[in-house]
Amino acid sequence: MRGVLTSAALAGILALTGCGSTDPTRPAAAPAAPTTGPASTPATEPATEPPVRPLRYVALGDSYTSGAGLPGSAPRGCRRAARAYPAQVALAVGATYADASCSGARTVHVLQPQPHPGVRPNPPQLDRVRADTDVVSIGLGFNDGGFLRDLTLPGRDRSEAITHVPGIGRALTRVVARVRERAPEATIVLVGYPQLVPVSGTCRVSPWSGRSRRQAYAAFDALSRETAAVAATTGAVFVDVAAASAGHDVCAGSKAWVNGSQRRPGTAAAFHPFQRGQDAVARLVVAAVRTVVG
Repeated sequence: MRGVLTSAALAGILALTGCGSTDPTRPAAAPAAPTTGPASTPATEPATEPPVRPLRYVALGDSYTSGAGLPGSAPRGCRRAARAYPAQVALAVGATYADASCSGARTVHVLQPQPHPGVRPNPPQLDRVRADTDVVSIGLGFNDGGFLRDLTLPGRDRSEAITHVPGIGRALTRVVARVRERAPEATIVLVGYPQLVPVSGTCRVSPWSGRSRRQAYAAFDALSRETAAVAATTGAVFVDVAAASAGHDVCAGSKAWVNGSQRRPGTAAAFHPFQRGQDAVARLVVAAVRTVVG
């Protein structure tokens, strides 16, 4: 809390008295009214600025935001984890926060409910954004048009993933516009995705080799560039997770930020961040928020 305190010096009170007439033939004059010096200045109350309220932060996103597969994440529905990056960001910047992210979310689920078998639908993610929201992070796009499926599932033409990129860019632009309508003063942060594809070679947990690896890498790079372009044209802040995660792809072993094709219940979903990947993204988002809002 910030405040400025002021004080006023107290002035002393000076009392002066007058004399009556001594002439016996005239009535005694009324005593002169006492006069005083300058009135004392009362002490002023300390002036303080109003308390600075915590930042209000809302996270929109898919499973890369919700932390699907991390320890403690729910097995169904939105699969949010307590140590996913939104919670870490809120703690680091002293913000209150709402995590609207949901596993499997596409950009359309910012504006419409997202159904899940056996559990209640997740409401439109934009519902959590208010006029006084200060920061909104958006981590969406992987699930649009089948981008991630084309990138990771066996038997897919990896070159198909890149065909979805322009549509993802247009969808993200619409999302930013709707968020800005709801919270005109908010800082909007577009959060990219960690690099999945090795720059060269392959490994046991990678579904890419040779030409398919080159195609997948090109598609992933195209999505990162498209997201950066959306941020530039909409005035959002771009967090380039792909660049920061170079050398931390699925083949990086103990340095990997993301899991490969294997399922690791309670550790990470296939092709999703490990806890160290979530921690790294949290640091990147915190740095971006602090640069803009202090």
